Amino acid sequence: MSKPETTSSLKQSVDRELPPSLMSSIGGVPLSKAWVSLLVFYLLALALNGVPLHRNNEHLPYGRERSFWVALSTPVARFCEALKLDRPRTLLQETAGAALNNE
Repeated sequence: MSKPETTSSLKQSVDRELPPSLMSSIGGVPLSKAWVSLLVFYLLALALNGVPLHRNNEHLPYGRERSFWVALSTPVARFCEALKLDRPRTLLQETAGAALNNE
């Protein structure tokens, strides 16, 4: 029977650095670049959906939670409306959304 590997030897094998050639072949991305990409994604999603999010917040039951979300989403919705960032969603809703909802 072979001797099972100890926890420390397993940890050493996991902690080993991959060679740069292998790292590039598996598509490694630096963590900072991944975080920036994620931030850009969420900001773009907020910009394109700011007005509908605000409308949804206005339909929440009255109370502190509603006041908080409406206060937070009002400037975002105004910014999105001023730059007309809500137009792509409206266009998609009227075309693809209407077609999908009529099935």
